[in-house]
Amino acid sequence: MEGRLCRWALALQEFDFTIKYRKGINNQNADALSRLVSDCSNHFNAAVQIVAPTISNQELQSAQTADPVISKVISTLLEGAEPQGNEWKRFPLRRFAQLFPRLQLSNGILLVRQTSGIGDEYVVPVIPSTMKGTLMKSCHEAQSAGHLGTNRTLARLRRTAYWIGMDRDVLQFCKKCMVCQRCKLGRPV
Repeated sequence: MEGRLCRWALALQEFDFTIKYRKGINNQNADALSRLVSDCSNHFNAAVQIVAPTISNQELQSAQTADPVISKVISTLLEGAEPQGNEWKRFPLRRFAQLFPRLQLSNGILLVRQTSGIGDEYVVPVIPSTMKGTLMKSCHEAQSAGHLGTNRTLARLRRTAYWIGMDRDVLQFCKKCMVCQRCKLGRPV
């Protein structure tokens, strides 16, 4: 024996055990461990639904319609026009004018095409200002989130939502989180 096998033999010598052969049909523990992941995929869907904040499409659509900036963008998209005029040169419409080629409507909901760090494209809804706080809270303070820091909260939000100034808003939110500030480690002296 050499190498790894020898080290295992030495490590196991201190234990008193016997090895018995078991037929595959009787060895259900090994059978469960050898299953394909796709057999278990329905169990993970429930966990994902708990993690993701639940906002219905109807709630999102009505909130987008009520938001004056987003409703202006939606009406321009519906008209098939390009963003023009002085109002599109001022913030926040200026930012939407820059994003215009990546914006799209689906079932009356404004979406923006994003690109992941590895080049994959996906679409996320544009979140109106009235829903920002709810989303930040659910992505930062949920039991499954565990008061993630600014970077992880941002990464988690970017997979499911978009709004102008998201980085700044999440930074402010995390700075104001009392649990994070209380538990934050001080810098070593």
